[in-house]
Amino acid sequence: MVYSNVVVSQTNQPTNKRKRIMEKKMKVTVAEFQEIKGISYAEANSLMNILKVDGQVSLVGQRKRADGRGKPSNIFEIPQFITLQLFADADAPKVVETESETVEA
Repeated sequence: MVYSNVVVSQTNQPTNKRKRIMEKKMKVTVAEFQEIKGISYAEANSLMNILKVDGQVSLVGQRKRADGRGKPSNIFEIPQFITLQLFADADAPKVVETESETVEA
């Protein structure tokens, strides 16, 4: 399968503004992302939706099926690397601290 274009753009790294890095991005559908990562379609779709809400993935277009039937597939532009914050500092009172036990086999 041939995938969509890989886009390379320059961005400033927030921790070191003098150093410019090359950020690679790829344009893919959920089905293509599923195949690349070797995960189920439901997992790929869920991850894409989480990243879209978080603003790390953007919807850049749609692709119709060759036969013209059905709903077109969304095309997302995804970065090669992401940072995912699972909860905010404001959620800290809800965080439960537990001690982990070391279990020896």
